[in-house]
Amino acid sequence: MPSAFGRFLREFRTDRSLSQGELAAKLGVKSATLCDLERGRRTPSPERVQRIAAVLNVAERPLLEMALSDLLRRRRCLYRVVLEPVASAKQTTGADDRR
Repeated sequence: MPSAFGRFLREFRTDRSLSQGELAAKLGVKSATLCDLERGRRTPSPERVQRIAAVLNVAERPLLEMALSDLLRRRRCLYRVVLEPVASAKQTTGADDRR
């Protein structure tokens, strides 16, 4: 599922008729990395967001906010899928990690 950051990146690129390869070259990343960012498979580091903002000549803060929001959403999903069932199982079995 595309992230907010990924949707922005893809729309920006397509509005300017750039291929993934062309934008990736401008950003100094591989096309596969740009593809992963657009599809929401990766969340960019703050340093990468700064680079993207500079290359695209856009404000950095909204991009950082989108990337952070996507990261937090991904972490909440991970918690619901992985950690909640584990915590629930411990409660029902009375398992305790204290030793």
